[in-house]
Amino acid sequence: MQNKATLVGLNINEDKTKYMQIKRKGIKDITHLKIDNFTFENVKNFNYLGSILNADKKMNIEIAEKNSKRQQSILCQFKTNKIKTPKEKQ
Repeated sequence: MQNKATLVGLNINEDKTKYMQIKRKGIKDITHLKIDNFTFENVKNFNYLGSILNADKKMNIEIAEKNSKRQQSILCQFKTNKIKTPKEKQ
Protein backbone atom coordinates (compact mmCIF):
# COMPACT_ATOMS: atom_id res chain seq x y z
CA MET A 1 0.00 0.00 0.00
CA GLN A 2 2.79 2.44 0.91
CA ASN A 3 4.55 1.67 -2.38
CA LYS A 4 1.45 2.55 -4.41
CA ALA A 5 0.88 5.71 -2.35
CA THR A 6 4.48 6.82 -2.82
CA LEU A 7 4.15 6.43 -6.59
CA VAL A 8 1.54 9.19 -6.63
CA GLY A 9 3.27 11.37 -4.02
CA LEU A 10 1.26 10.36 -0.94
CA ASN A 11 2.36 9.26 2.52
CA ILE A 12 0.16 7.13 4.75
CA ASN A 13 -0.21 8.46 8.29
CA GLU A 14 -1.41 5.56 10.44
CA ASP A 15 -2.30 7.89 13.34
CA LYS A 16 -4.53 10.13 11.21
CA THR A 17 -6.12 7.45 9.04
CA LYS A 18 -9.34 6.01 10.44
CA TYR A 19 -12.19 4.01 8.99
CA MET A 20 -15.89 3.66 9.64
CA GLN A 21 -17.98 0.63 8.75
CA ILE A 22 -21.60 1.41 7.91
CA LYS A 23 -23.86 -1.13 9.61
CA ARG A 24 -25.84 -3.40 7.33
CA LYS A 25 -27.85 -6.54 7.94
CA GLY A 26 -25.90 -9.74 7.44
CA ILE A 27 -22.50 -8.01 7.43
CA LYS A 28 -20.13 -8.89 10.25
CA ASP A 29 -18.48 -5.98 12.07
CA ILE A 30 -14.77 -5.48 11.43
CA THR A 31 -13.05 -5.02 14.78
CA HIS A 32 -9.78 -3.79 13.29
CA LEU A 33 -8.39 -3.16 9.84
CA LYS A 34 -4.81 -4.11 9.07
CA ILE A 35 -3.23 -3.56 5.66
CA ASP A 36 0.45 -4.38 5.19
CA ASN A 37 2.14 -3.03 8.34
CA PHE A 38 -0.60 -0.47 9.05
CA THR A 39 -3.41 -0.90 11.58
CA PHE A 40 -6.25 1.59 11.32
CA GLU A 41 -8.65 2.72 14.05
CA ASN A 42 -12.38 2.05 13.72
CA VAL A 43 -14.60 5.03 14.59
CA LYS A 44 -18.37 5.14 15.10
CA ASN A 45 -18.79 8.75 13.88
CA PHE A 46 -16.78 11.66 12.51
CA ASN A 47 -17.14 15.13 11.03
CA TYR A 48 -16.95 15.42 7.26
CA LEU A 49 -17.48 18.73 5.49
CA GLY A 50 -19.45 20.08 8.44
CA SER A 51 -21.74 17.06 8.80
CA ILE A 52 -21.51 14.34 11.41
CA LEU A 53 -21.52 10.92 9.79
CA ASN A 54 -22.12 7.81 11.89
CA ALA A 55 -22.13 4.06 11.38
CA ASP A 56 -25.84 3.76 12.26
CA LYS A 57 -26.87 6.19 9.51
CA LYS A 58 -28.83 8.23 12.08
CA MET A 59 -28.99 12.00 12.24
CA ASN A 60 -29.60 12.39 16.02
CA ILE A 61 -25.95 13.25 16.79
CA GLU A 62 -25.84 15.91 14.09
CA ILE A 63 -29.18 17.40 15.14
CA ALA A 64 -28.04 17.60 18.79
CA GLU A 65 -24.74 19.21 17.73
CA LYS A 66 -26.49 21.82 15.57
CA ASN A 67 -28.97 22.62 18.37
CA SER A 68 -26.08 23.09 20.79
CA LYS A 69 -24.29 25.44 18.38
CA ARG A 70 -27.53 27.37 17.81
CA GLN A 71 -28.01 27.82 21.58
CA GLN A 72 -24.40 29.00 21.97
CA SER A 73 -24.93 31.51 19.16
CA ILE A 74 -28.09 32.90 20.76
CA LEU A 75 -26.39 33.20 24.15
CA CYS A 76 -23.44 34.98 22.52
CA GLN A 77 -25.84 37.46 20.88
CA PHE A 78 -27.46 38.17 24.26
CA LYS A 79 -24.07 38.82 25.85
CA THR A 80 -22.81 40.93 22.95
CA ASN A 81 -25.91 43.11 23.04
CA LYS A 82 -25.94 43.13 26.87
CA ILE A 83 -29.45 41.69 26.94
CA LYS A 84 -30.43 39.61 29.96
CA THR A 85 -31.47 36.06 29.29
CA PRO A 86 -34.77 34.88 30.80
CA LYS A 87 -32.83 33.12 33.60
CA GLU A 88 -30.84 36.27 34.42
CA LYS A 89 -34.03 38.38 34.68
CA GLN A 90 -35.30 36.30 37.61
